[in-house]
Amino acid sequence: MFVSRSSRLLAVASCVLTKDIIRGVVLERIRLSVSSSKGNTMFQFVKIPLIPLTTANQVNIFASNVTHLQTAKIFITVPTGIAKLTRCILDGGSQSSFVSTRLVDVLNLKVISTNNLEVRGFESHSSETQPRRRVQLELSSIWNKSSVSLSAFESSNTYAPHQTVPTDITLFARQKKLKLADPYEKTDNLPIEVLIGADFYWTVMTVKPPKKLTESLVLMPSIFGWILSGSRSMTNIKFDKTSAIHSICTDKVALQKEDEDVRTFWDLETLGIKASQEKEVYA
Repeated sequence: MFVSRSSRLLAVASCVLTKDIIRGVVLERIRLSVSSSKGNTMFQFVKIPLIPLTTANQVNIFASNVTHLQTAKIFITVPTGIAKLTRCILDGGSQSSFVSTRLVDVLNLKVISTNNLEVRGFESHSSETQPRRRVQLELSSIWNKSSVSLSAFESSNTYAPHQTVPTDITLFARQKKLKLADPYEKTDNLPIEVLIGADFYWTVMTVKPPKKLTESLVLMPSIFGWILSGSRSMTNIKFDKTSAIHSICTDKVALQKEDEDVRTFWDLETLGIKASQEKEVYA
């Protein structure tokens, strides 16, 4: 009986016992290891836990830390009624607010004054002083009519691209009915054209308490919505629908196939036990 069970286990070990068991979510992977000592074959089943998946087209992997800066999608509204959709970054380390020179010209923003401004960057050994236009801005939320009026200096600098809120946090916010200030969109390629410095930072932020997601990642409340801020050690990797790593079984045929695999596994596990029980019954 042991020899028969051993041969059958070895025959199907690679195709059944190493298969992922799936019912709604990936539970675990079962691996069969075989060792031989003094002519006896030993079998050991090792359960390898997998990261639970919530959708079929994404998987979480551990990667280097990613720091999310405080960004938001906003509308810039001018007196003529024109509203321009863009992105802003909130930086409490900057003493002044800035807006793209291109926007100043394209939207014909109201110029309040022209001042000589000295700009010195962090760890910079030199400063730049030149006259800059200071303009009036009306910024509003993409979700409602919440708005704020502020002034900002023009800037010809181009801000580096920065990712929006990852999909997993977007799903979390949707569950909690939270309006994200910079929600994820597949076709999102809006540049950052406004910097809100410490001069207007607390005009934009609200008095609601922040929501702590992890030890180093929070959602900050603002008139534009909830702003993601902080670092995380796990990034969300998305895959196309045609190349999902683990498929989630939802149809009846797929579930029946998985049931058959699980049943085959347990039949193999109880080969010797069933035989002994049958002998006792007929004895």
